[in-house]
Amino acid sequence: MYAPAVLLPLLLSTASALRITSIKTSGTACPSTAAESVTSAGTLSDLTVTLPAYDVSLDASQGQNSSTNCALMIAFDKGEVGKSLVLESVKVWSGLTLEAGGAATLFTSAFWSENPSNTIVARRETSSTPAYADNVSINSDLGVPSSCVEESGNVGILNVNFRVLATKGVVTLGPETVGGKKQPATEHLGFKWVDC
Repeated sequence: MYAPAVLLPLLLSTASALRITSIKTSGTACPSTAAESVTSAGTLSDLTVTLPAYDVSLDASQGQNSSTNCALMIAFDKGEVGKSLVLESVKVWSGLTLEAGGAATLFTSAFWSENPSNTIVARRETSSTPAYADNVSINSDLGVPSSCVEESGNVGILNVNFRVLATKGVVTLGPETVGGKKQPATEHLGFKWVDC
């Protein structure tokens, strides 16, 4: 189940008139009811999606893994005819807390709805012997191209999923702490146009 975000549409600062027509959310960490608070801003090289409701705590201290995910579905139109929009990278900025001996695996995956068989997945491992609590940037290079844009200008729907799997101890991800104040977690998406 998912719901559209309130912010529609966003005109990106780029040579083309690329536009986001909707942002939807799903997953246990970004339920559809949270979509109304999701906002986006930025440029083609750094589209920032702010996730005010993203704040999760996973407990694998009893020997059983625990996981959660946050999925974004972003619809684009007004693309450059004869070109493909490539999602080059995803950076998730959040606060991360690991209890002593805690460990987690972080997955970032993406695909365009028109070609789900071309799903790219990046995997990162994190662990800490002493307890850890700080802001982190979880960076993933993906390189996921859209279909070639035709005369209609429709680019397609991009699906980006961030999943956290706690494998030891208690793992928490959520708002960053900047200057003593809490700031919502964000996803930073980097794009570029390529010839088809």
